[in-house]
Amino acid sequence: EDIQVFPNPYFGTNEAERDFFAQFVTFSNLPEKCTIRVFTVSGMLVRELHAPEDALTSASGFGQTNTGAMHWDMLTSEGLEVAAGMYFYHVKDDMTGEEIVGKFAVIK
Repeated sequence: EDIQVFPNPYFGTNEAERDFFAQFVTFSNLPEKCTIRVFTVSGMLVRELHAPEDALTSASGFGQTNTGAMHWDMLTSEGLEVAAGMYFYHVKDDMTGEEIVGKFAVIK
């Protein structure tokens, strides 16, 4: 229930980003093993991530252990940059089956 995405809204840059090409949002308070799906408002799947396997070790240093947070590089499954707009996320705890849905905005 405490899962959050920040910054929300994302304004084209994030204070934690090291350079313009390393854009990301962070999902926090994640279950130990979970699947994160990001969708457009129209319901199109943008990206599917698996924690801790897909953690961006170069940006976060999380490695293969889930610390409860994970960066998303704001790229689609095809490797394209996401457009400005509203997005929904669906997080499913792979161990308990519990699910939560939330939303965030990208402003560019």
